Amino acid sequence: MASLNPNGASIHELGEAETRDILFPQQVDNLTQIAIDIGGSLAKVVWFTKAADEFGGRMNFEKFETQNIDQLIDFLEKVIASTGFPKDKLIVKATGGGAVKYYERLKERLGVAVDREDEMECLITGLNFLVRQIPNEVFTYDERRDTSPLMYEEPPKELFPYLLVNIGSGVSILKVTSFETYERISGTSLGGGTLWGLLSLLTNAKSFDEMLEMSKEGDNKNVDMLVGDIYGGDYPKIGLKATTIASSFGKVFKTPAEERKSKFKEQDISRSLLYLVSNNIGQIAYLNAQAHGIQRIYFSGFFIRGHPVTMNTLNYAINFWSKGKIKALFLRHEGYLGAFGAFLRSKPKRRLSFAENFSLAQQIGSLKQSAVGTLDILPTHVAFPLLRDKLGYTPDSVPLSDSKSQYYWIDLLDTNLKDLVKMVVQWQGHTENAEARAAGFETIYRDHLQRLRKEPNAYGVLSIRSLLNLREQCLREMGFNDIFESVKKAENEVALAQYPSFIAKADALTERERVAFLTDNVLAGNMYDWGAQSIQDLLRSGDLAFQVAKDKNPQVAEELGASMYDGIRMFEPV
Repeated sequence: MASLNPNGASIHELGEAETRDILFPQQVDNLTQIAIDIGGSLAKVVWFTKAADEFGGRMNFEKFETQNIDQLIDFLEKVIASTGFPKDKLIVKATGGGAVKYYERLKERLGVAVDREDEMECLITGLNFLVRQIPNEVFTYDERRDTSPLMYEEPPKELFPYLLVNIGSGVSILKVTSFETYERISGTSLGGGTLWGLLSLLTNAKSFDEMLEMSKEGDNKNVDMLVGDIYGGDYPKIGLKATTIASSFGKVFKTPAEERKSKFKEQDISRSLLYLVSNNIGQIAYLNAQAHGIQRIYFSGFFIRGHPVTMNTLNYAINFWSKGKIKALFLRHEGYLGAFGAFLRSKPKRRLSFAENFSLAQQIGSLKQSAVGTLDILPTHVAFPLLRDKLGYTPDSVPLSDSKSQYYWIDLLDTNLKDLVKMVVQWQGHTENAEARAAGFETIYRDHLQRLRKEPNAYGVLSIRSLLNLREQCLREMGFNDIFESVKKAENEVALAQYPSFIAKADALTERERVAFLTDNVLAGNMYDWGAQSIQDLLRSGDLAFQVAKDKNPQVAEELGASMYDGIRMFEPV
């Protein structure tokens, strides 16, 4: 399964959709996952559609009320059909409580694999990706900035730690300290479900969107008791303005019961209740940030919905309690973090195979080919697609079918073993017990080589590749996973330093000369013995140049050049 390529990603600003699609212009591979986040109140869907041309596509977003779960499943069936992929190639990544509650129904109706993902991990995965990879995703909202209340934030240099305040039906507050570590440190049952439920009792609104629209037209001072109602104005000594809410719904109880329904408008009730829930969440978020020494708070969840009153209230609460030191941060896709994270957690699955590890082989019986090793799980190698005969191809181009060639390679590896051990100590000497482990590797591998000299096929058909694989198995058995890691780093630094002059030389050639020049050097870089002692001496002295290394192998260069030009002629026009 392919991964998402974020290079050049941007939010699609055209259209009327409530949540903007995200464009991924560099996406080449097809993405065969669909993600859903089924919460207590709302269900969210995220899926990718490929562009009509070769490159690019867009991430799509849609939502449903969870109580209408069959509408969601009907929609998913249409999305699955629109992909054009066989159902056995598709997968639905599901998170949220509904991923458990409706799991069997989803599997039965959709007829595709359904994988459940942890809700909190999906939220964090989604936020981390959007904050770092999508321009103009994160913003602040403050209506005290009259001309531009919304201002976009640049990606932070250091993302962690931060608080994620996810406002769904209830509220969860997560402290995130790295890509892999987080902790739910707090929460409250007074969330979006509270607002939705109480407004359903107190107003005639049919949907959450309608309730939010009503709140835009309301005035909370007709319902709430303000500081000015008590003091007749501001209370500057403790920093309270006259408009500060002293008691939510505080004016209701003073009104005679028979007048309440007619006196208080639904719009004012909606505004007051929205303030009540938002202020409570903002204060709890700030107190947790203060207790844990965190300066960055992200708010997410469909409670927000890009609603100006909600965002301004949360911002006001954070700004008020932190005395302006902490900003409330919002995301343009705040309601889809869980679904988007579930989509991203559908990582490419590596096909695996087993290989026998003979580093600690045991002999069974008296037959020559009778050693048994342990089984290592390895990625399955796929044949190069342009091979003429994929099934008949073998990478062992030098057969070791006669005793002379077998002895030659076994003795060569034995002779070079001491130098290899010195190299292990040189490049891995900073690791624990490196010398002792290197000595152990030398003993184990030499024992194997001596046995193979007597019984070449003890571990199966002998080849140069099997000898080198056995060497790697013995190294790993002694804790050396990659002894050349530091060498590779040094070689890369040398190569990168020579890269500009190399490219300048290639650019100065004609097209045919450039093809020959690049082919020559690509093949040389893969064929020459970069581990040879002479090359290592140049590497250590800092005098290694690519052409110098090639000049030390003139015969190979000559043979390579002849075969290379034969190959180039194959591509010349007739």
